[in-house]
Amino acid sequence: PDSSVNFDIVVSEKAPHHFTIEAKGEGGHASRAFEIDNPLNKILGFYEEVRREFHIATRKKSWASTFEIVAIATNNRSLNKVPSLATASFSWRWPLEHIKFEVGRRKILKIATKHSCKVVSEEGWGEGVMINKSASYVNKWKKIIEQNSGKKVSFTKVHGSSDARHFFNNGLYGTKNIIVTSAVTGGHHSQSEWVDVESLAILGKSLLQFINEQKLSQ
Repeated sequence: PDSSVNFDIVVSEKAPHHFTIEAKGEGGHASRAFEIDNPLNKILGFYEEVRREFHIATRKKSWASTFEIVAIATNNRSLNKVPSLATASFSWRWPLEHIKFEVGRRKILKIATKHSCKVVSEEGWGEGVMINKSASYVNKWKKIIEQNSGKKVSFTKVHGSSDARHFFNNGLYGTKNIIVTSAVTGGHHSQSEWVDVESLAILGKSLLQFINEQKLSQ
């Protein structure tokens, strides 16, 4: 139970991966910038090149890869000095069906090396969720939730990621049999977050029915 899809079924979630990189230089007075290799320029060069390859999504065609800078910092405390060290963090998100994680990651690491940037931390590791709409367990759940909610259930795609990805990719279970859906909700991650209690009861009833039918079929 996650996202805000109101009983619809998530067919695909974008996978996340986050990079933090650093670049170094000798630093110096900004009036002599023509003599100085500014580490910020190395980071910007990396960012621009990676975006040409991996920042594809637009408002009209949003189901595609994005690569966005989310934080940048230097050891500089003066406005007339070129820093000697800079760090930046980036969020990369993409549909599992479009890009293989290891292939994309290798390209990004190669671009970092090209621009004299060092990757100092990574997290996310390309975990996402993607289901087979025709799988029997999906059809069984769809039928149950439609009966109990009185709503025609659709399949939808989600740009964010949920904790379901950890189960989807877990080697211990390895079934890939993950359904992501939600009761009727809104205002996520805000002080006005809410859930419709009646819809929550419908979701709970449907889960019990689904589990019991699975037991009977086994």
